[in-house]
Amino acid sequence: MKLHKDRQKFINWLSIAIIAILLLALFLVGTFLDLQIARKVGNPNSFFGVFFDWFGKIIYSLPLFIGIVLTIKSLKEHFNKKIKKFIEYSIYFGFWAIVMTIFLAEGLNKYLNNSVIDDGIIISLVLNSALVSLIFLGVVLYVDTDPEWIIEDRRLIRHVILMIIFIVIVNLSVLILKEIFARPRPQTIFAENSLEEYRPWWKIRYTGKNRSFPSGHVAAASTMLGLTILFDKEDSKGKYLIAHLVGWICILLVGFSRMIMTAHFLSDVVAATIIAFVTLVGVTSLRNKQCKFKCFKLPAKEEKNG
Repeated sequence: MKLHKDRQKFINWLSIAIIAILLLALFLVGTFLDLQIARKVGNPNSFFGVFFDWFGKIIYSLPLFIGIVLTIKSLKEHFNKKIKKFIEYSIYFGFWAIVMTIFLAEGLNKYLNNSVIDDGIIISLVLNSALVSLIFLGVVLYVDTDPEWIIEDRRLIRHVILMIIFIVIVNLSVLILKEIFARPRPQTIFAENSLEEYRPWWKIRYTGKNRSFPSGHVAAASTMLGLTILFDKEDSKGKYLIAHLVGWICILLVGFSRMIMTAHFLSDVVAATIIAFVTLVGVTSLRNKQCKFKCFKLPAKEEKNG
């Protein structure tokens, strides 16, 4: 048993070390080649770039919605809270409506104020809205039809809270750093008659008018990694690995789309990813510690007879 735990711990730290080395290597590449890479990959007319650029504006809602659904289900299962179906689904619908209203309002405002008519924006809005709506529906149906893992995890509400803490720390950190570094975006530098010049990330100006470093979209995409906090690595290994895979794919797609749209340099994208990864490691270690707060110590499972 001890040998298995030691082996598992070694694999965990090895995985963390490999990811950290890869991220630092990419950050180093960006530090020296940001401008050259931005000129090479930049293509603001790319539909791929536009689609995942807008996906990055709504992706944060997915882990939050999953957290809401699991919290309600866990309350019903563990605390015998009589939450009526009508109220439960009203909460789901209300959250969906708020997310869609904000997302579509921002998209339509961008479309109407754009000097050039860009149908790619409208198509991206429609497709992303449909995609997220289907995922919301799929989450509710899946949890309704397969609630066993919710019943088995007695600390699920605590894990949801830790996931929200992870999301807040990452996005707040990136927001603060944006204001401090005030780095010009590639699109600002490349614009005709632009007065802005390329500036490496380490040259801080505190101007407050540029917000390229780190990437806010990538910070939003990294919230998908927060789903790994919900699943136990031993008991729900499949869900844990899928959550990791989906999270990293989302970061890759959104990050690359921001570079294509000339909204960020490579170092901007990687910096946000590093912040998310370090925060995830910290919150995950906290998750694995024994909880000392009584409010999170759910009643013990009752053994089933027969």
